[in-house]
Amino acid sequence: MVNKAQLKTQFIELTQVSNTTATKYLENAKYDLGTAIDKYFSKHPNNHHKSETIIKIPHDSKLIKLFDKYKSDEKNDIIDIDGTISYLEDLNIQPEDFKALIIAFLLKSPKMGVFNKSNFIGIWSNLNINNLEGMKSYINKYESSILMTNFDTFKKIYQFAFKFSVELENQKLLEIETCIDYWNLLIPKILKIEEVNTDLDEGKINERVEQWYTFLKEYEKKSLTFDSWSMFYSFLIEIIFKDPEGFNDYDEMAAWPSIIDEYIEYLHDNKLLN
Repeated sequence: MVNKAQLKTQFIELTQVSNTTATKYLENAKYDLGTAIDKYFSKHPNNHHKSETIIKIPHDSKLIKLFDKYKSDEKNDIIDIDGTISYLEDLNIQPEDFKALIIAFLLKSPKMGVFNKSNFIGIWSNLNINNLEGMKSYINKYESSILMTNFDTFKKIYQFAFKFSVELENQKLLEIETCIDYWNLLIPKILKIEEVNTDLDEGKINERVEQWYTFLKEYEKKSLTFDSWSMFYSFLIEIIFKDPEGFNDYDEMAAWPSIIDEYIEYLHDNKLLN
């Protein structure tokens, strides 16, 4: 069951709005905290700038000092990979942890291991957080809210992971090994989301996921498009989770990417699916 009172308290803490306003946004978002917060800030940009860059950097001396602790020696307006590692260490977060991906998503990291000064200072400032303890607390609450509600916010993080991981700005493909690393991080989290964590055959689901990995490692292409990455999320939720044994909801005439159709053929050819 979703704890509506707890979600309302978290929404108020993060937005500083009234109980009535919090209730309105949460009800409209079906008590998905991440979606409710996104909708609130999209309608109140002065409270939380939603663009890729925050034009005006609030002057918070504590945040500026914290950013300066991690900033690049070569570029004063970014935190690079070395600074990011130090920042995560101070937050007691491992780079391969799901929380590290949450931070990148929240702070709109342009690529792996990089944070912009404008976003780092602006976003934390607009959340009224200017110290490591506050950041730890917020990240923990944000992760909990994702697992307490539905897929909407999680899907945004899932899609962000692909674009975040490509090395070049116009890169359209992500290596399969990198995709598998992220699936190993993300799929166990999806299974914990309360909305789906009922009557799931986790053993069979994990078996199907491992078969997907085996298929991909034998696949002629060594990278995936964003469309294939994104649609696998839908395939996972709509087909594998619902019926990992027989895939009864799979429709070969539906608009699945060819790689998923080929995965189904692979399962049939190897007598892994009736």
